Amino acid sequence: MRKILFSSFCTIFINQILAQGFSIGFAGGYGAGVLTQTSGKSGENTTINYATLSSAKPYKVSLGKGADFQIEFSNSFKNGFEFGLATSYHTGIPFSYSLSTDNTTHSSGNSSTYNSKESFSYKKIHQLQFMPFVKTSLGVITKPYLKFGFVLGCLGEIELDYKRTEIYSSTNNQPPPNNVSSYNTFSSESTTKYKGGTSAGFIGALGVERKLIGSSFFTAECSFVAMQWAPNKEKQSNSQSYDSIDEANKSNWSYSSFRIQAGLRYIFGKKNVSKQE
Repeated sequence: MRKILFSSFCTIFINQILAQGFSIGFAGGYGAGVLTQTSGKSGENTTINYATLSSAKPYKVSLGKGADFQIEFSNSFKNGFEFGLATSYHTGIPFSYSLSTDNTTHSSGNSSTYNSKESFSYKKIHQLQFMPFVKTSLGVITKPYLKFGFVLGCLGEIELDYKRTEIYSSTNNQPPPNNVSSYNTFSSESTTKYKGGTSAGFIGALGVERKLIGSSFFTAECSFVAMQWAPNKEKQSNSQSYDSIDEANKSNWSYSSFRIQAGLRYIFGKKNVSKQE
């Protein structure tokens, strides 16, 4: 008896959803990263008799640049409103950059110079994202629409190659043989993998659908995603396992991006089909 009641409930529930207009869509696209996260500064600092002149400039990065592959489920209601859930897999494009700092000090004829260069190389960037949304559209054959929702990211991973080089040099203004000069170089390299942690943000999109055959539609969409990610585990190249990252040492990376994507959507349900045809 319980099986019969459960089966009847499921049948009624599914029929109600299909009657409203259940849809499934597949899309792919590209995201241009929005540079909102400051990673460091590059520039020069010159000190003359304890007065410092600085020309350092910040450098910004974003992990949101790359390809996105999405599957979307939604259910239509009256007056063109829809509620749905999209699942997107983001794979970022590897990128590299360098930061350099030159510090020069002059005082009483003596001078010292400190030069540092840091190289960052990001690769193996990916994250799974879930996007519950609400959508409103107009029209029948050609349907422009607006979409707003939340973005929840998980299972994110990234690998970072880091290299730092430091050069110290100094000279004094003493007469020979006391005019001593020194020169030292120090360098280090490391590879760190980061993963874990969840991220949350928002999405807003403008798009259009064009009816093809039957209940199938071609979709094109431009969206903006605002989100940051803070991994909670890391693994150095000489380690066999991941270690937890303390709250005080966690870093936030921007996943914000402008995305353009296109795909296909199919609408189930007799009510929607009859209205569109």
